[in-house]
This record gives sequence, C-alpha cells and structure tokens, in this order.
Amino acid sequence: MFDNIRRSLSVFLSVTLLFVSTVICFPQHALAVEIECGKWSKARRGETAVVVGAGVAGAAAGGAAGVATIATAGTVGGLSAAGVTSGLAAVGSVVGGGMIAGVAATAAFPAVAAAGVGYGIYSLWEKTHKRYKPGAELPNSKLDSTDISSQNLCEADLSGSSMRQANVTATDLRFANLQGVDLSEANLVGSNLAGANLKKAILVGADLRGVILEDADLTGADFTNAALQGADFTNANLRGTIWENSDLRGAIGLNLN
Repeated sequence: MFDNIRRSLSVFLSVTLLFVSTVICFPQHALAVEIECGKWSKARRGETAVVVGAGVAGAAAGGAAGVATIATAGTVGGLSAAGVTSGLAAVGSVVGGGMIAGVAATAAFPAVAAAGVGYGIYSLWEKTHKRYKPGAELPNSKLDSTDISSQNLCEADLSGSSMRQANVTATDLRFANLQGVDLSEANLVGSNLAGANLKKAILVGADLRGVILEDADLTGADFTNAALQGADFTNANLRGTIWENSDLRGAIGLNLN
C-alpha cells in the first residue's frame, strides 16, 4: 500500500511539474501568434524558450524541495514507505490537516517555485533584450549599431530613422515604412522586406545578401557598395535606384533596363 502511495506521489509531482512549466509559468503573450504578419517570429520563439526554460527550472527546484521536505519533515527520515507517510503527515499538520493535506501542500511546491523563478528569469531576460512588435511606430529613431535581429517589425514605421551599422539580420520587415532610413553599413542578411517602402533609403555599404525585396518600392534608394548577392527583387520598383559598385551576383528578378 505504502509503495503504491509513494509511486503515485512521484507520478503526481512529475505531472504537476510539467503542467506548471507549460501553463502556469507560460505567459499568454509568449503563446500569441503574430497574426498581423501571419507567422510566429523568431524573436517570439526565443522568448518562449526562455520562459519555458525558466518554468522548468523553477518547477524542478520546487519538486526537489518538496521531495526533500517529505524526506526530512517526519519522525521517520528518508523516502521509505514509512518515511513518506510520516513526512506527508508532518507537512499536513503545518497547514492544519493530515497526510492528504500534506500531499496537496507538497504538490504546490513546484507551482510556487516555478512561478517565482520563472518570473524572475523572464523579467531579467526582457530587460536585456530590446524587443519590438509588428506595426511599431518608430519614425525618426536613433538606432545606430542597435541589435534588432530576428524580430517581427512587419508594417512598422521606421521612416527617417538612422540605423547605421545596425544588426537587422533575419528580421521581418514586410510592408514596413523605411522611407528615407539610413542603413549605411547595416547587416540585413536574410531579412524579409517584401512590400516595404524604401524610397530614398540609404544602404551604402550595407550587407543585403539573400534579402527578399519582392514588391518593395526602391525608388531613389542608394545601394552604393552594397552586397546584394542572391537578393530577390521580383516586381520591385527600381526607378532612380543607385547601384554604383554594388555586388548583384545571383540577384533574382532584377531588371535594370
């Protein structure tokens, strides 16, 4: 009988740990899909991984604390049948009940620990990672040398901003307003700028290898000395675009006639 209780308790604690790490400590915004841009951004996946990891770490710590409490709280030490029964009864007496109350109190340890540890780690991560949202209003911003890689900035307004030498790799900038933006020597490798407004944008010396510029408005944009190998210009507006010394090897859909 006691062995069955011990096994059941072990299974219950394991299930509680999984439940806590995936539900209680998983904020709703981390589960959200970026509906505006039709995909879950890499930045959101990274944030989710941090939250899940924090929840698992906290729940594991709480589960270990619960087991340790059971092993040491009762008159009989250890995790034998007698030890588990004695420990649960001792824990239950603290909250005004018997062994059943001890089971409930012990099962709550992972939830409490996961909530505390998960929130603390996520808060620290959020403070150290600049994060923007689809449709963000950031006109005339000073973002020189800023790391905004792997973020979802679909439909964002960055018009007139200075983003010289910024890290904008693997970023979703579809339909973004980048008119007059200065991206000199910026790294945009692998970013998606389909349908973006890049009128009179300055991309001198920028790295745009593999960038998607399909249906983008590049009127008057300056690509002097830019690396554009493998970039996709399908149906892009190239009127008045400057290409001096740019590397266009393997570019797709480029019609300069």
